[in-house]
Amino acid sequence: MNSRDRMLEAAIAVIEERGEAGLRVDEIAAAAEVAKPSLYHFFGSRDGLIAAAQAERYRRTRNIGLDEVMRKVEACTSADQFAEIIRLWVVSFSSEEASRRRAVRLEVLGSSVSRPELRAEVLKSSDQANEGLVELVRFATSRGWALQSVDIAPEAVALWLEGLWNGRYLVEAHGDPALVEDWDNVTTTALFRLLFGSD
Repeated sequence: MNSRDRMLEAAIAVIEERGEAGLRVDEIAAAAEVAKPSLYHFFGSRDGLIAAAQAERYRRTRNIGLDEVMRKVEACTSADQFAEIIRLWVVSFSSEEASRRRAVRLEVLGSSVSRPELRAEVLKSSDQANEGLVELVRFATSRGWALQSVDIAPEAVALWLEGLWNGRYLVEAHGDPALVEDWDNVTTTALFRLLFGSD
């Protein structure tokens, strides 16, 4: 691992343990075993390091498992098989790990509101991650399996899905399993109506 990556990893560890306010330049340089000026060389400032670390945290939470889903979709031969793959994928977003990733994404999104450079990195990461979703939707649409009853761009579907998955955090925060189950049912119904014109 090079010096820049070591500093980035050290910054991520501090942010995840103590938040942005807990990040100290001297501590990061020592943990990465580099001279303090290296931090300024690679990141420009403490804020530049924080922005880079937050952008990397965001990137790491995106599209986990999408490659596997895409392989399954490319191998399937019917709309029913495609619908079942999507249903199982949606169910996977209720896992503990998916919940943790959502919390990280929302933390980074909140941090990006007043940081144009971080916002730009988050949008770039989001766009790159959504390319996989767009490809999946386009593939299914080209086979006649999805979006046959509406004229909606796959890019809009990908961004809508991103908003839904991030929004599940608010439901989880309530701590009411019945509310989470209802939210999941509403989300699945809405997604299936959009993609397939049915429940």
